[in-house]
Amino acid sequence: MSNTSALGSVGFRVATGIHKFTVRIGANCTRLLVGFADWNLPMEGYCNSLKYQGCYYLHVGNGTLWCPEQKTERKPFTFEAIGSTQGGMLSCVIDTTERTIGFIWQGTNLGVAFRNVNLTRTLYPAFELYSNGSSCEFVVATCLLYTSPSPRDS
Repeated sequence: MSNTSALGSVGFRVATGIHKFTVRIGANCTRLLVGFADWNLPMEGYCNSLKYQGCYYLHVGNGTLWCPEQKTERKPFTFEAIGSTQGGMLSCVIDTTERTIGFIWQGTNLGVAFRNVNLTRTLYPAFELYSNGSSCEFVVATCLLYTSPSPRDS
């Protein structure tokens, strides 16, 4: 896989609870971005995060955060580059009530990466990958706590 962007098919809206998805890191993932984006994420190439306002990403190759809307670019977040750990499991967690996004690496909670997440639009699991011979696998999506949105949120 190279030069690829992808979105999950199930989106998360404001006040619907806490949701998580997990990816298994494959080979050559030093240029992998994982997180959430809205439905309009351009699919034509890598590094949409550098210009597209509707995404929240962790760059697994160097442990930095990206979110143009929050003016976050290359903000240090993790103590290691996890993209070189083939077989490692990275979970992305969105709390739609608290409006936060966090990450879990190999069962260790890395904490909140983004606060005041814009949920005026539905966000979806997303990743961007650019590297020859690279791969990642979408493993599982779960709902940790579901709350029904109020009628005004529908």
